Amino acid sequence: MILVILNPGIRGDNSLVDCSDRKTVLIQWLMPARLRPATGRRASSDWGFIVWPCLRGLVRSNHCNLYFFGALRVNWYITGPCAPCRTSGCHGLSVHKCWSCGDALYPAGMQDTFRSLVNMRLKTLLKTAAVICASAFIATGCGSDKKTWTVTCPWAPSGVAAMASQKAASLSTTYSKDTILVAEAVKGDTATINTWVMDKKGGDPALTFINEGLLAISPIIDAKKVRFSEDDFVVIQNLYSAVFVLSAQSNLNIKTIDDLKKYVEEGGKVNIAVNGATSTEAFLATALFSDMGSKDFKVTPYTSAAEAAQAVAKGETNFAISHQTQILETAQQGKVDVIAAFSDKTLEHGPFAGVQGVGEHGYPFITNACVVAARAGTSEADVKKLRDLYDAILKDESFVKWVQETMLIEIRPMTDADFKAHLEQTRELVNTYKDKVLG
Repeated sequence: MILVILNPGIRGDNSLVDCSDRKTVLIQWLMPARLRPATGRRASSDWGFIVWPCLRGLVRSNHCNLYFFGALRVNWYITGPCAPCRTSGCHGLSVHKCWSCGDALYPAGMQDTFRSLVNMRLKTLLKTAAVICASAFIATGCGSDKKTWTVTCPWAPSGVAAMASQKAASLSTTYSKDTILVAEAVKGDTATINTWVMDKKGGDPALTFINEGLLAISPIIDAKKVRFSEDDFVVIQNLYSAVFVLSAQSNLNIKTIDDLKKYVEEGGKVNIAVNGATSTEAFLATALFSDMGSKDFKVTPYTSAAEAAQAVAKGETNFAISHQTQILETAQQGKVDVIAAFSDKTLEHGPFAGVQGVGEHGYPFITNACVVAARAGTSEADVKKLRDLYDAILKDESFVKWVQETMLIEIRPMTDADFKAHLEQTRELVNTYKDKVLG
């Protein structure tokens, strides 16, 4: 299915529009003349057209431009009674329909002219296959065996996972001639994966992130919301592992795990900020302070990891569990001390190098994996290509440096067996402490 997306390009930013099946732009061109309303006012800019191959005929807007023109199936548009209208907001583009056009904006003659110009352009495109094949925007060229894989991150677009996915995708063409990665973020956690599993089948060029939260925590804590299992995925590779850290208000003068044990033994107050009431961080907090013997500790959930990291700096809590990047600035300002890592070993890289892992002291821990997976049923040949590609990316010096020094996460490759062991370790911890977390 071919769609024409109509965008006045006020900011000259065609990236505002994306195709729902995440294929890449086929070709784009600009109309040679401006179209003017009957009132004599000039259109705000040249009209731009982008042609996308789209299996479902749906179009998604990533952002709300000042003026955004609706998208219609070409055959609907050419034979339909109206053209899309300019509005001061954004239309819901998941609904296919014509919007009525006011005479003040689009007189009848202008609609006919506009439709004929689109028709002419489209016929030229379809008849000139050579032009399409020569275009630099071809995702999978005529007769080409290149394959573009969309990698869905089910968490925040500004989060660690989304940024790491984008970085990895940017390196895909460096290490493969026929496998291209395209990163996207669709925030929703379990709901996003439910939809992904329902929509995808083996063989679709689609990847997603899975981790212990999705496959080992949610199925135990809130099984009704989970409509997938391990059997729905084929593990490709662990893109990274994030080691959570425990920070304490600097006025507590707690610098190490031994200092923390002494503080707890002396009956010190413990209030830990975490991201979410049943998150990985909530289980880590409960496991650590339960095993240390704290009697009246409190776990305070926040709606985001960033808020949890800031809570300890503001004095709302006296401890926090967070990603390293989220507490870095506060630690550099001297407001908190990072005193422990939820790992089996001491941190080796970044500004927190030297911070001991709780596992070295016999306390339970979970590292936060970020595993790339394909849909079950994906061919062995595709799985091998993808694994080889991700293995090469994980060895790229620029990627490794960025991961360790900028994002403060770790390269920890995993086989399918490694990931299964990781999930079992998580399930064991969740089942041990779930009554306290939920209680």
